[in-house]
Amino acid sequence: MNHAQKKRAMQLKRVKDYMKSEQMEHFRDYFLDLHPFDQFIIFKEVEPRDQHYFYEWLAPDEVAEFFRYFEPEDRIKKYFDQMLPTYAAAILGAMPSDDAADILQQLPKSQKENYLKFLHRTEREDIVDALTQEEETAGGIMSYDMIIVEPHLNVREALELVIEKAPEADMIYVIYVVDEYDRLVGVLSLRELLVAKADQSVGEIMSQTVVSVTETTDQEEAAKLMQDYNLLALPVLDEHEHLQGIITVDDAMDVLTEEYEENLLNLQGIGAETAQSTIWYSIKNRYKWSFVFTLLSLIVAVVISRFETVITGLPLLVAFLPVISNVGSASGNQTLAVVLLALEREDEQLTWGEVMTLLGRQLLITLPIALAISLIVGLAALVFKQTMVFMFLVAGTILIATLLSNMLAVIIPVILTKFERNPHVLASTIMTIIVDVLIFTGYFIGAQLLIAEGLL
Repeated sequence: MNHAQKKRAMQLKRVKDYMKSEQMEHFRDYFLDLHPFDQFIIFKEVEPRDQHYFYEWLAPDEVAEFFRYFEPEDRIKKYFDQMLPTYAAAILGAMPSDDAADILQQLPKSQKENYLKFLHRTEREDIVDALTQEEETAGGIMSYDMIIVEPHLNVREALELVIEKAPEADMIYVIYVVDEYDRLVGVLSLRELLVAKADQSVGEIMSQTVVSVTETTDQEEAAKLMQDYNLLALPVLDEHEHLQGIITVDDAMDVLTEEYEENLLNLQGIGAETAQSTIWYSIKNRYKWSFVFTLLSLIVAVVISRFETVITGLPLLVAFLPVISNVGSASGNQTLAVVLLALEREDEQLTWGEVMTLLGRQLLITLPIALAISLIVGLAALVFKQTMVFMFLVAGTILIATLLSNMLAVIIPVILTKFERNPHVLASTIMTIIVDVLIFTGYFIGAQLLIAEGLL
């Protein structure tokens, strides 16, 4: 158990002790002094029969602080079912509208409508707007809780407005400037506002260079833009440049993390599955690609079966098939990881010139490694067969397999991307099957010719 786990175990024990002894004041003083993420972990660790203490001893806005950390796989409905509808609605109202919308998306329609009717009109409108945004877009993850000022205000007036709006804002460090038509015209930081002279106007100190996206911009594109420009928040505009909301850095981090996890799972063909997914969902999610991989692998089996006579004459050939396949695939997958990362970081598709440069670089990196590995495996083949010809056959096959897999690891993802197919799902499998089919065919044909010449 590491330090963080020990600390959390101690926190959990203390919270449970306060519950057991019914010490509400001590519970509140201790629990509310913890970081909201620690509160979230403790809440989930407490037995369901004791979770009512949180709803009885904490105000809705206090619960909202740690409910923001719930993810879809947490199946939040079971927690909301334990609360009074008015209390649950108050939690949603205290949360940023995008987080509240994410939670409501996980609830049945009737339950969703029931909570919405208890909300204040402004809160309800913001959440409904968030619910109507398309999924996986900038509009779908933006928050409506931001600080807006007008350019004609002086610094003193703007600071008074910031202080007034700060309790409700999701981000106070970045302040947006809009004209009388709600069009975004500038941006300034809280620091710039604090150090400016009191009688200066906002228009004088704001920056007119603003990085922004539209509501329909893909959420991954928006998150990467924030990463590139090192932004704490990113304004989201409609088609008429009216400021609609902001994407905060925590939401951008969530998007980038989800993208990474999704790509990692896609490499194995299992999409959005998580450890918390139901067994039935996981079965449905996996079976399709499992069958595809099986059918493609049968192609390799057919190739090998065509050389039954060669294998009968020299069974030792079969012993090196896994080595040839695994070495080629392992090297190719290393290059594939680099290429996929390069494709993700490019705003536009690579030109064929850039592809050739990338291919040349990867082959230069691979060649000395491939030579070393082929020498090692070739020496192993020499030990088994005690003939130089067999050593060169195995070593040459390993070398060609490694170089071919690296070539395909560059070319296949680029082609898939140009045809708007997800390279994370298909590239590794296609590369492995092509390499196995071509290399095994060449390996057996080479052996067949050498046997016919009496060299093996």
